[in-house]
Amino acid sequence: MNKKLLIIIIGAITALGAIGGVAVPKMLSGKHKAPVKVAKKYTAVPLDEFLVNLADGGDPHYLKAVVVMEVGEDPKLDDKIKEATPKIRDAMIVTMTKRTFHELLTTGGKQDLREALKADGNRALGPGMVNEVYFTSFAMQ
Repeated sequence: MNKKLLIIIIGAITALGAIGGVAVPKMLSGKHKAPVKVAKKYTAVPLDEFLVNLADGGDPHYLKAVVVMEVGEDPKLDDKIKEATPKIRDAMIVTMTKRTFHELLTTGGKQDLREALKADGNRALGPGMVNEVYFTSFAMQ
């Protein structure tokens, strides 16, 4: 009986191999390919350091931060960024000075500030132009 069981197992393995040999190449053929995402290229635009008073009553608190905007690679955008930098920085200063020390102590507070600064950049450059905003330095006192 062991020989019969061995023959059945070998037959089953051979059948699975044959099925796999036919099915796998069909699945890997170009007919069933998933859509390929093309990565969009971005450029980092560092802004000069910000030093602002925070909106705390009583004891004064300060925020010192360096912000980098991530924008799409577009040669036409370079000139637009140079022209809009004062407007972007002004809007970001106003946004930062509306925050309190305790808000910015939390990760959520920093993330909310990032989103607000991204919106400032997009208002100045155009919708969707600023992909992300990063802090490369962030200190409060």
